[in-house]
Amino acid sequence: MSTNNSKLLYIFIALVLVYAIFLLFNTEDDRTFSKELIKFQKDKVDKILLYPKAENQTEIQFTKIDSNWTVSKGNIKSEINPSTAQRIIDEISAIVPTKVASTKKEKWEQYQVTDSSATKIVLLDKENKLLELYLGKFSIRMRKPMPGMPQQMGQQQNNMTGVNYFRVAGGDKTYSCDGMISMSINQKFDNWRNSTIVKANKNDITYISLNSETKNYSIQKAGENWEQTGIELDSLGIDSFLNSISNLRSNKFADDFDENSTNTYKLSLKGNNMNDISLEIFVLEPTNNTDNISVDNPNDDNSKETKNNTEYIIKSSQNQGTYLKLESNRLDFLGL
Repeated sequence: MSTNNSKLLYIFIALVLVYAIFLLFNTEDDRTFSKELIKFQKDKVDKILLYPKAENQTEIQFTKIDSNWTVSKGNIKSEINPSTAQRIIDEISAIVPTKVASTKKEKWEQYQVTDSSATKIVLLDKENKLLELYLGKFSIRMRKPMPGMPQQMGQQQNNMTGVNYFRVAGGDKTYSCDGMISMSINQKFDNWRNSTIVKANKNDITYISLNSETKNYSIQKAGENWEQTGIELDSLGIDSFLNSISNLRSNKFADDFDENSTNTYKLSLKGNNMNDISLEIFVLEPTNNTDNISVDNPNDDNSKETKNNTEYIIKSSQNQGTYLKLESNRLDFLGL
């Protein structure tokens, strides 16, 4: 073997050894961790403790009772759709790390996975902790285009993906994963609560009544028409009413409301293939809103028109124990 060939062989062997040492000691490399880092049995989860950054790490508790779930914060408890809790469990179970961002505890602050900067999630069964996870920094990155594929107009947004940084309790490593889980889990308490006032199929409703100290009326469906004391009513008006009432929601909660201090309306909905729905509608004192426009003289900037903005608090049989606030324009269809 020539001298030049021998030198090349020695150089090649040296490079192989350097690369092997690099792989052995470089704990930041993608191949030094398991893709199945997040392991737990989804059907065993009976409780979720969430400490979101959006609530300054105040505890939000999801509790499973039989097949139903509730969400609570302090003394406030609300029913939620079981699919909401299941979505949290599914999203966590689907986490697949893409790389090790850091192996050092000193880097936790940089990736926002400390106790005070992360959204902490704890999954429990009836007796044991199944997982403790810290979701931290979130960023957006561009996916690399396929080689030889030109970038089309309008495709740039579709090529963006979320990057989440996280750690699992008990280890120093910080990992990254693709997706939007940091944003979807880091939510305020009210965003998890049941915001339903009425949820019904408008075609199933056959009877409506509204009662108060000053107003009492009821209407019912007879065949394809609606009647009040035997008089046929305007079908377009009733259809508009049903469109408004059949899917009524609010994300404004009134947890400190005292229902003994206001006037009350009671609305009842009955029908086929549905349970009776009852609403208690509490009228709040109107607030004055002043605009710099005069009805008599719209050109007079010094004149003012005062408008009363009435607000309502509603308690629904479909959302027991919850008070929801609606502005007056959301209930115009009732004619209160």
